[in-house]
Amino acid sequence: MLLEVRDLRVVFRRRGQPDTVAVDGVSFDVPAGQVVGLVGESGSGRSALAMAVMRQLPRRGVHVEGQVLLDGVDLLTLSDAQMRERRGRDLSMVRPRPRSALNPLIPLGPQLTGALRRHRGLAKAPAREAAVELLDRVGIADPRRGIEAYPRQLSSSARSRVLIAVAAAGRPRLLVADELTAALDVTTQAQILTLLRELVRETGAALLMTTHDLGVVAGTCETVNVRYAGRIVERAQRHRLFGTPRHPYTHGLLGAIPPPRRAARPRTRHHQRFGPRSPAVGAVVRVRAPLFARAAGVHQGLTRRRHQRGAAAALPQPRARERRVSPLLDVRDLVVPAAGRRRLRRARTLAVDGVSLQVHRGETYGVVGESGSGAADLARAIATPAPRAAGRVLLDGVDVEDMDAPQRRRRIRMLRPGHDRATVATLLVDEMRSAGLPEPAGDELRDLVAVVELPVGVLRRSVQELTDGQRRRVDVARALCTGPDLLVADDPVAGLDVTVAAQLLDLLGRVKTERGLSCLLIARDLGVVRHLSDRVGVLDRGRIVEESPAGAFYRTPRHPYTRALLSAVPVPDPEVEDRRERILLTGDPPSAADPAGGCAFHPRCSWGRPERCADERPLLRTVAGVAAGHLVACHYSEDSEDIEDIAGS
Repeated sequence: MLLEVRDLRVVFRRRGQPDTVAVDGVSFDVPAGQVVGLVGESGSGRSALAMAVMRQLPRRGVHVEGQVLLDGVDLLTLSDAQMRERRGRDLSMVRPRPRSALNPLIPLGPQLTGALRRHRGLAKAPAREAAVELLDRVGIADPRRGIEAYPRQLSSSARSRVLIAVAAAGRPRLLVADELTAALDVTTQAQILTLLRELVRETGAALLMTTHDLGVVAGTCETVNVRYAGRIVERAQRHRLFGTPRHPYTHGLLGAIPPPRRAARPRTRHHQRFGPRSPAVGAVVRVRAPLFARAAGVHQGLTRRRHQRGAAAALPQPRARERRVSPLLDVRDLVVPAAGRRRLRRARTLAVDGVSLQVHRGETYGVVGESGSGAADLARAIATPAPRAAGRVLLDGVDVEDMDAPQRRRRIRMLRPGHDRATVATLLVDEMRSAGLPEPAGDELRDLVAVVELPVGVLRRSVQELTDGQRRRVDVARALCTGPDLLVADDPVAGLDVTVAAQLLDLLGRVKTERGLSCLLIARDLGVVRHLSDRVGVLDRGRIVEESPAGAFYRTPRHPYTRALLSAVPVPDPEVEDRRERILLTGDPPSAADPAGGCAFHPRCSWGRPERCADERPLLRTVAGVAAGHLVACHYSEDSEDIEDIAGS
């Protein structure tokens, strides 16, 4: 066995406050050449466990006990000098947040060659050649030029690849990846996971992966450990875990994932530690802590009711709505220049390039696309007085530029975070004042926080004292406090655990239905879009390339970019992950400073003919054999065949 963790315990101690047990008696193994996953919500101790394995927790205020055996040697007993020798050579960590993990003041070359010279004993010239080979292996275009680049000059995808190259430079036998794919686009995430699997297969190294994304572990890990409140509550081979989960917390995680990221499964509303949140709880569970036991010879689970599944409510489905003839929001040929980046302004780059869309009353229009697609710029141009080069944004037939600021703030609200140091009551009052509304009475504020399912006591607390889920609910309350007609939500559940995200999605769906709100929803997670949207538009480099009713979008995508996005979505079902074929988009999206003359997607497309697609811009039009309202901007969309709905529903 390569790595053996035995009874590991990590306690954070602060003077005058109770101890925080982040890792509580955890034991698991990582065999050579295998991928082992640690999955759970924030606060489950995933990152603390990964840092303890790497021996990179601070000494002050942290107590660590137990054993971390690498090839039989207990890393916790080694001196700091001995541990420095092993890091990078025997074990290495692929760190999250590439922007901060790489030194922004040093080119990539010295950062890579330093690791190569230190861990592999290479001279300067051979180390440089090895660095070029590493960058080429991880998929960096033009690695000889890339080695001279600074991290800030790279895309998020390229920075993640460089981090993998740095971690693999010393040819370690164990890689530890902590939330590596968090906040990445689905296409970039698919590329990074494919690269990691290939490196494990080629080098024979083991990979310990911590994540909150069950879709990632379903397609990558052989063994999965489910963590809750510092302990492992269930462990199984991936097919068994996803096929027959035993612990109610595992059921809750799987049920909280919106389609198309899962097949239909009952949803646990909300954990022994999990007891207060468990629908299968009994008195014996609340009184005595459970033992980690083998369930019916299948796999291990930390529960006293291994065979009982909790009752749960099904996901609400979008309602069919009666539409009025005239839309609430009518965007016509909107053109928005790139803002805030001097190089892009000099290149006269367009963030939004001729977008037209309509949102009817009570309808949710979902916008999907990669980072840099222009979705955030589109949202700002609708909700704020952002500069535009051409086009109109009409709300009930009136251009939003002709509205005064209070009227616009009252009728169009953007779901965004507030100031951390202000109290919740102050935030809500300030929002209503800025919209020209009278200061609310105490009863109004209490009713408002009740709508978003928060206790009245949060009104007196500052936002920084709240949990992530509570903060997002406060954001919803701020968006609703003026009684708006249109809600613009830009990635409302980004960075949240699946259970918290599921609760917030339920809240948004309920409030939207009860109040008859229209919504423009922008999200990376295609499951979120499917859960809430009536119609979906796909944005690529500032252009709508496909628009359709939500059901047709997932069943019969006609644009190659849409198909690539859907195929890249990780599905928390190993059976599906093993048999599906991904459409991997190689490299990074084209630079926004290089405007597309023809089709925006043609540099990465394998369908079309370069001589036509590079010069002739396709129009958004109806194609044969699709549902009414399904529009595609592709010269060759009629030649495509329908593909299976990736949700399996």
